[in-house]
Amino acid sequence: MNNGVAELKSHRLPETAFTALAAGRGDPAVIRLLQGAQQSKHTMLLHAIAEAVGDGDPADQGVVAFRAGYELLTRIQAADPGGSAWLLGLPHLGGWAHDGLIRLDQDTSPDFAYLACAAAAAAVSGSWPASRGGGGAGSRSGSRLSWTGCMAVLLGR
Repeated sequence: MNNGVAELKSHRLPETAFTALAAGRGDPAVIRLLQGAQQSKHTMLLHAIAEAVGDGDPADQGVVAFRAGYELLTRIQAADPGGSAWLLGLPHLGGWAHDGLIRLDQDTSPDFAYLACAAAAAAVSGSWPASRGGGGAGSRSGSRLSWTGCMAVLLGR
């Protein structure tokens, strides 16, 4: 299931950049390197969850919600790379994915619907016109349309 969301990239932080950060002098180029690494880490975590979900029970609402969110994220990446970069750069997305992998390892169910809601929020609050729940330009910091989009994704409408 993981062929769709961005491919993983290797990241290196040059010694000079590390030294600058350690001295409190990181410039915008170094920050972009760190952001790229964070986005790749979050992509890797999503790939791992998708692999674990695999061919999960199609009647399981959590699995259906995760697949819907994963598919929507794939479409966002193709249509609005900035929107997917925003979503993949969110620290709490990484926290959710890490927690989800721990839960899967412990044979408990993670909150799979989170990805669907986060992807719907990225779709409706970005410049990409989502096919469900609205769209249009706007701030990525809390559009009230995001809940409408999330519910539409979860309900398949």
